[in-house]
Amino acid sequence: MGQYYHAVSLDANQFLMAHDHCGKKEDGGLNGLKLMEHSYIRNPLTAAVESLLMKGGAWYGHRIVWAGDYADPEPETVTEKNKRGQNLYDLIRNKLIVDVEDQKRKGHLRYLVNLDKNLFVDLNKIPKIPDWGVRIHPLPLLTCEGNGRGNGDFRYDYDEKPEYDKLIGSWARDRIAMEGKKPKDKEELIFDIVEP
Repeated sequence: MGQYYHAVSLDANQFLMAHDHCGKKEDGGLNGLKLMEHSYIRNPLTAAVESLLMKGGAWYGHRIVWAGDYADPEPETVTEKNKRGQNLYDLIRNKLIVDVEDQKRKGHLRYLVNLDKNLFVDLNKIPKIPDWGVRIHPLPLLTCEGNGRGNGDFRYDYDEKPEYDKLIGSWARDRIAMEGKKPKDKEELIFDIVEP
């Protein structure tokens, strides 16, 4: 079965859902609930989250998770009565959904910054997927929890690309921001994934 994802701010206790950002072709094409249906630069969902992460945005510098519905349970929800527990995707459903109308694209900033790990990704350096002309957005892949457990997830060959195992999900729950200027005090992370 397919795994669905929500973009979550742990600090604001809010989330965005992909289907709230209707996937019209003229707005960037694919926009489903599965990870690889919306993880592209200029996609309506990733654009809305970028706007939230800009300076002055409601989620600027917040701890971000792309929460999958097949992710591990939150430890505090596992009890003797409920051994399965609940994951973040389940827990956040009762929280505030960010007003979609307020999150229209406010411009595209070039640098995705991890404030905890002192790293950044230059979105302009991400290669295009051959024959398709789009680029994978690093934010959903770097911050996802539960990847690899459902259809529509990012898939890769562990033997061929062992570095992806340490990369995918490595920024989950870190403080994230979007910046217009290249961060001088941070190291650049080369994100060159073009296709699973």
